[in-house]
This record gives sequence, structure tokens and C-alpha cells, in this order.
Amino acid sequence: MKILVFAEGKTEEKVIERLKQFFPGFAFQTFDCKGKDKINSEIVTKLGPLVGQQPVRALILRDKDSGETIARIIQSVDNGLKGILKQRGINTSLQFQRVTGVWNAFVWDAPSIDFRLVIHIVSRRSLSGLTKCTIDDLVLQLAFNQDVVDHLAQRQKVDVNGQIIIQKVTQEIPMLLRQNGFPPLSEAKDYVRLYAAVTRMHTSPPVFAEVVLANTDDHLLQQNFASIIAAIEALQ
Repeated sequence: MKILVFAEGKTEEKVIERLKQFFPGFAFQTFDCKGKDKINSEIVTKLGPLVGQQPVRALILRDKDSGETIARIIQSVDNGLKGILKQRGINTSLQFQRVTGVWNAFVWDAPSIDFRLVIHIVSRRSLSGLTKCTIDDLVLQLAFNQDVVDHLAQRQKVDVNGQIIIQKVTQEIPMLLRQNGFPPLSEAKDYVRLYAAVTRMHTSPPVFAEVVLANTDDHLLQQNFASIIAAIEALQ
């Protein structure tokens, strides 16, 4: 079975690339929609010709920005799906249903046309004070794990205890910036870039994610991305 993944950016692609090992019977094709505003148009373009013609399994990975609600995000995608079906002359009253056991993933299932889509919405911040819930928060949660940060320090030949790295990234450097008149850091990406600088990675957030994921064992990976894994399982 092939799963079409619609993502806001490249970091999600790195996450799917790492998680696909847990789904050996599935093939994944990820589309970088280059932001949330283009996801619906990408769905219409990519899924429209397939609906009602062949089995379709699709996954949408969404962040939750400041001021957004889960209900609004779901309604936006629901409108896009119903537009596709209307073009196909398919009438339906289907609605998104919560994936069993997961509060931030929702499935839209139309068995009559063999079409199933799940939307996963990141709803967890890695640090207090952040304004958004993003895929970078989930990556940062991993990067703050003691074993992971120690592996990364060793990999980068940074001879510093992992807890010291975390303290510099989450407390000391942000405090120094505030004391010098800089605005507070507001997104996980800000801390990702600090973390990369402190550990001398000098990489973009997607590459940082790739490195962190590669230095995380499977058990911790499954724990941290349990809701995304459940969302994929709901497509089976």
C-alpha cells in the first residue's frame, strides 16, 4: 500500500523517512507543500485524479500555529475533501473521526470508494513560552533526551556533559539575549538553531532533525512519535 504524505516542510519528510521502518508493507511518498496554506491545493492536485479511480491512503502532517484551533484545521481540510468529491459527483456526509487512543489525529474514511485520509496535528510544545506547536517541537523533545544529547556531543566531538548543553540552549543563552534587549525566542526552530550552533552542527532544522533521528533508538522514537505512528496505523 502506498501512503501519500502532505507535509508543511522538509522536517516532516525527515521524520517520515525514519518512521517508515516500522511499516515494512507500506511505501511512502512525501510532498513538501511549502507551508500550511498550500496543503489544500496540493491535496486537490494530487488526490483529485485518484479519488474513486483507485485505492487512496493519505496522511496530512500539520503544525498548530498561534490562534489556530484543531477544529478550524480539520474544517479546512474537510472543505477541501468535499470539494474533490463534489467534482467527482460523489455525495457524502462523512466527517472526520478521532483516531482511537489519540487525541490529535483524525481519520476520514470512505470505504465505498476505498479512500482513507488521516490528519495529524502537532499539539505539544517542547518548552513553555512558545507560540506554536510544530514538528520541530517533537524533534527538540528527542534532542533534550539525555542519551540523545550525549550521543550528539560525542558525535560532534564536543567534550561537554549533555545536561550542560541543554542548560545553555534552554536557559543561559536565551536569558543573555533577553538581557541585551533581544525579543524572547518564540518557536522551537529558534532553539533548534541554538542547539545546532552550540554543538557545532551548523545545519538547517531539517538536517538537524535527520541527525537527531539517526541518533535516537527505536524505542524512544516510537514513544516520542506515538501519535504519528498511530495516525499511520489508522490508514491500514
